[in-house]
Amino acid sequence: MGATSSEHTRHWFAGVPHSLDYPDVPVGAILAGAARRWGDRTALHHAGRDLSFAELARASARFAHGLIARGIGRGDVVALHLPNVPQFAIAYYGTLLAGATFSPCNPLLPPDELAFQLGDCGAVAVVTLDLLAGSVAEALDRTKVRTVVVAGSGGGPADVAGLCGGAFAECGVAFEEVGAGRPEEFPEVEIDARRDLAHIAYTGGTTGRSKGVMLPHRNVVVNTLQFACSGTGSVPELDGHGGLTVRSVGPDGEYPTPLGEGVIVSVAPWFHAMGTVGYLNSQFMTGTTIVSHPRLDVPAFLSDMGTCTRASWRRSCSPTRPSRAPPWSAAPTRRRASCPPRSSSAPARSPRRS
Repeated sequence: MGATSSEHTRHWFAGVPHSLDYPDVPVGAILAGAARRWGDRTALHHAGRDLSFAELARASARFAHGLIARGIGRGDVVALHLPNVPQFAIAYYGTLLAGATFSPCNPLLPPDELAFQLGDCGAVAVVTLDLLAGSVAEALDRTKVRTVVVAGSGGGPADVAGLCGGAFAECGVAFEEVGAGRPEEFPEVEIDARRDLAHIAYTGGTTGRSKGVMLPHRNVVVNTLQFACSGTGSVPELDGHGGLTVRSVGPDGEYPTPLGEGVIVSVAPWFHAMGTVGYLNSQFMTGTTIVSHPRLDVPAFLSDMGTCTRASWRRSCSPTRPSRAPPWSAAPTRRRASCPPRSSSAPARSPRRS
């Protein structure tokens, strides 16, 4: 008896075919389709500031061009050592648009585990937050990382030169500098969706050392479409310009939130494999506004949940809302980063590529 037999599909997603046609496109097509379709609608709401779908696409394009200008592209790995802040989304799509591979790192990893993961995946660049930079500084000498991109958490650029006792004086760059003055169109990069790696995501390590799971672009796109289509009663389609989007086919009233009208308050970590696919990519694909929280703060979470049920909030996410300043704030309060001194005598490790 097959998985799509009537015995197993009596409770199938209403209106959704049992088999979907998955276009052979890279992950960047998700952002291209979302930006073209949803435009000025709010994609991310974080710490009181908004980023529209169009703004996210432009910022990601600038970041991609900035990486390419630094010699980072196809075949290279960029690690994201970040919580759920807007810089994560920009760096994620920017990395993939540049042709590089994304590897997420839990920002709470101890330095030794972080050093292992960065070395094991062969990361040549890491994007971190100034509040979290201490573990990166401690791990740096045991990796192949040659560029450290530091995002500020206080509403402006990070003080890279003075951070962690100058640990990043030679290799560090402020997040804003990477894309400053760069083109806002997606770079022309040849990507083989079936062969080129999009993600190297690490397992939880509950039964041993974490292992890198290698996912080509097609696998990420297929999994994203499975999330998006099953949750909204939709099927995949291309928008005529290479962008990937979805079309609603579900019965009227079966799916309570129409495409382009959803709002989700999210604490699911984007550095987790499910978080990246189900709570970042699939939300953008369906035009859902993400209210991002870098950690679970129960009062703040409940407050935002209450706000999101109001009609005034849903109107505020519409395309008519004027753009605000870039959402760089990652936390309501700022504390000093714990930056250990770098030791020149730290044992070197020979990193291996997964």
